[in-house]
Amino acid sequence: MKKFFISLFLIVSIFKLSATNFFSSRFFEIKAEVPAYVSNNSLKITDYLVSSPVLDLQSIALQVPIEGLNLDLNLYPKVTIQFNPQKGPVIGAAVGVDLYGNVNISQSLFTFLGLGNTLNQDINVSASTDFDVFSYVSLYAGYNSEKFSVVFKPSLVIPVLHMSTGYAGVTVQNAASGGIDIKANASVNVFTSFTATQETLKLISQNPFILYSDAIDSSGIDLAAEFRYSILSFLDLTAKVRVPIIPCKLDYLAPLTGSFNFSLNISSILANNTIPSPTYGYNISNGLVWFYQFSRPLKLFLRADLLPNNDFLSAFAGAGLGVKHPFSGDSSEVVFYPEYILGAKVGIYSILMTTLSTEYTDQLFIHQLMVTLNLRFLQVDVGAALSAKNFFDSFNVKGLGVYAAATIGF
Repeated sequence: MKKFFISLFLIVSIFKLSATNFFSSRFFEIKAEVPAYVSNNSLKITDYLVSSPVLDLQSIALQVPIEGLNLDLNLYPKVTIQFNPQKGPVIGAAVGVDLYGNVNISQSLFTFLGLGNTLNQDINVSASTDFDVFSYVSLYAGYNSEKFSVVFKPSLVIPVLHMSTGYAGVTVQNAASGGIDIKANASVNVFTSFTATQETLKLISQNPFILYSDAIDSSGIDLAAEFRYSILSFLDLTAKVRVPIIPCKLDYLAPLTGSFNFSLNISSILANNTIPSPTYGYNISNGLVWFYQFSRPLKLFLRADLLPNNDFLSAFAGAGLGVKHPFSGDSSEVVFYPEYILGAKVGIYSILMTTLSTEYTDQLFIHQLMVTLNLRFLQVDVGAALSAKNFFDSFNVKGLGVYAAATIGF
């Protein structure tokens, strides 16, 4: 028994001395990750994640604010492959997609559905949408040492889509005579790198490389860099920057327009026992020669890591600046916003870790809990988050996020 405890003590001691280096870093790794966040400004998502959800239209009408219902989607899937030794040169590459989306529906729709309307009074409902989708390929090159590390990350950014609503609205009138008139019109501007004509689409179906060629011609270039310096044995500072050097450009505008008209009279329906058919139409215009330039957000960030090499407890905090659509031809699209992060991590020899953090990134508040299982050759990260555009809404479960990642390496 004595030999058993001595052996156990030696094994634990050796494991303690070697575990941090063995489990905390890999020389080579391939990582796939998918962060996704969905939020709104009005409805508690948990009210509808039940076995028998109740759709209370009156309650919803009272919850939607005057600016209407905002739905937001942020999605950042990415795959990274890199050689990243603790000491020595760093090289790697990454491919991914950045999606930023927003849809707004006016309050009047929910007021009508939940509270009704007044006779002979028009009900005017409007909607808008704004989507940016980028794909990118990044290269990593840098150097690691015990005291500092520096990595440069140039990226070729390919614009997939920019979509904005010119106008979308519905007018409904409920007449005292029993008649109902519905008129709807919508115009959505879709910016692309190719003309959306039937002839072009036919050529693309025959030779998809035409599309790739147009996409490359419209691409831009971002330059990112990351510099870490160990000021003290228990404190690291990391500076990060991402600057669009050449903005993406989309040369064609494809307006999508649609209309819908419907009129009926209750007395006529009762007399003739027929319901009139609505009239509607839509049109996809040929791509107009245009010039729209935009890019991924510009980023400046400074982060401090306290006890970064501690096996059991570490903390981190950071602050920075983001700029949406920098260098855009339309100054009204340029938006400056702050960013920050604050969190702590507890773990067991970098094998099983739990990270709790709160941050404001890409104009989204995120409060996230993440669990990591690291077996060195395989690492799995799973996280869940509360998220919203508004700070108080983010605590009221008006948005949810997930983070999933898998890493293999040695």
